[in-house]
Amino acid sequence: MAETKLKPIQAIDNPYKFSVWSSLNTTLTNAATWYKVELNNANFDPNGDFDIVTDYDYTVPIDGIYFLNGHCRFGGLTDGDNLLLSLKLDGSTTLIRVDNEVFESANESLDVSLILELSEGDVITLEAQNVSTAGTNLTGANWALQFQGHLLSVL
Repeated sequence: MAETKLKPIQAIDNPYKFSVWSSLNTTLTNAATWYKVELNNANFDPNGDFDIVTDYDYTVPIDGIYFLNGHCRFGGLTDGDNLLLSLKLDGSTTLIRVDNEVFESANESLDVSLILELSEGDVITLEAQNVSTAGTNLTGANWALQFQGHLLSVL
């Protein structure tokens, strides 16, 4: 049997990536209303494409295929609450949405992930909602609110 030699993986410089999180606790004051998750800290964002000061969104720097992942921890829940977590395009188009009905839990976490084609200038936000009850908390401690993404392939 012939010996197979593996080629080493070469490091590439990909500045089109971000990892952000929130230190803020946010109250969803109204039921059935989408709230933008206020991600106010960056682990890394080499291009500065994520706005951690005002709009808490990611502006896509170049056309390509991207991986996106969001995580949100909800608190102050009651049995039967219906939680939603979504990645939205340009503030209105839902790219992916996850929902979960709460059973006997005061806290619940949801995650959303997807791979998709995006265009330069597209704006992506992580948004949360409790359909059932006002006063739900988004807990901004211990990495409970986070959003990451990176370019996989240039078009």
